[in-house]
Amino acid sequence: LAVGASAARKQLALRCRGIGGSMKSVIAPTALIGDFNVVLGAGLNIMHQAVITGDVQIGEGSLINAMVTVHHSTRIGDYCEISPGARLLGGAIIGNECSIGASAVILPNVRIGNGAVVGAGAVVTRDVESGSTVIGIPAKPIHE
Repeated sequence: LAVGASAARKQLALRCRGIGGSMKSVIAPTALIGDFNVVLGAGLNIMHQAVITGDVQIGEGSLINAMVTVHHSTRIGDYCEISPGARLLGGAIIGNECSIGASAVILPNVRIGNGAVVGAGAVVTRDVESGSTVIGIPAKPIHE
């Protein structure tokens, strides 16, 4: 499911399953994935030089881009897009169908609600509500 948009990846997965297919993950050989309590869902794309430490869960259909770092005790939901260079620090919780922008930093124990968007370069210091978009340092909601 090497498609950037979370909703498109989810639709492709549903169609694939609907005709009897199954999802396979693609993990770059240069990705570093810890051995302790790492649970990876089906249909993942984990790209070049991504680092996934221990005690991490990543839901199905998610895209972990190049040079992303996912630290201990982090949970990533289904069909998320984590853009290049993003850092998810210990205990971060990312809901389903979220988009985390390039080089964004999610601080420890911060929760990102379902369908939320974090802008490129944002530093998220507080929980983000489902469906909202945050940008800046520190990240603040924008109203579209």
